[in-house]
Amino acid sequence: MRGGVAEEFYRMYLEIVLVSMPTPDFSMPFNVICLTSTALAIGFGTLHSLSTRSFAMLDENRRGRRRLLRRLQTYLLKARKTLVRCVRSIRPETKKQKRE
Repeated sequence: MRGGVAEEFYRMYLEIVLVSMPTPDFSMPFNVICLTSTALAIGFGTLHSLSTRSFAMLDENRRGRRRLLRRLQTYLLKARKTLVRCVRSIRPETKKQKRE
């Protein structure tokens, strides 16, 4: 008692303070079964293909290699030309902006 007034303590529980736990529904076990089955299928498929596939060394064909290198070189040259054209088309705009 303080000053003749009795102190009372009240304990209140609000809905915001309580943490509601997620309740499982019927789709959760289905999701677990699907995820587990997918992981096992990927693992089994990889092991099966590695164990049944026959690996062989390829003969190095110089003509095929040269053709591949030539195609790669022409592709890279075309890409370089396209990039240079793009950069040249952008540069005049930046120079104009600097003058203004």
